[in-house]
Amino acid sequence: DIDSATQKIGSQDTTSIKSSLQTALQKGGWDPILTTFNAGTPKVTNSANVGDQANNVTVTETINYTMFGVHDSDLSALIKSNVNGQIDTSKQAMQNDGLSQANFTVISQSSTGAQVNMQTTSTVGPNLNIASLKKQIAGKKSGDVQSIINADPGVTKVLVHYSPFWVNSTPKSASKIDIQFKKSAS
Repeated sequence: DIDSATQKIGSQDTTSIKSSLQTALQKGGWDPILTTFNAGTPKVTNSANVGDQANNVTVTETINYTMFGVHDSDLSALIKSNVNGQIDTSKQAMQNDGLSQANFTVISQSSTGAQVNMQTTSTVGPNLNIASLKKQIAGKKSGDVQSIINADPGVTKVLVHYSPFWVNSTPKSASKIDIQFKKSAS
């Protein structure tokens, strides 16, 4: 029965095909956009016509599967350009482009290309130059150090710790100053 054979062929699991395309893109240096996986229009051929009497019938179906890929470096540059247009780059910098958590939605697709929408959340924080900061706070008291560092946008809290306990100002030598950054829990 030709119709039955055609239905069985058309209902095959495409997981292995999707995986093969993904691997081929990765081997070619591309990062696959899984949402662009598409099965083309099947082309079905039969060894006998419907209604003809035959002992054996061969039904062949040919489908072209496609998946598109992109270079992460290209997307990262696009994100960076977009984020930098929204911040003061002299005081703030992108800490994480969010690309690893990006979601893609296919807007339109053809056999030669796809238009996709990418949504991601980037993290921006203070653009702090440690060497410059050490020079600014060298020899200062705790309150002055906190004021200087808190002046940068994105800094939420400054803790100053002196050791041993009788020391009450930052060392005058920048090489003796240790600055640590911690990402906010929010």
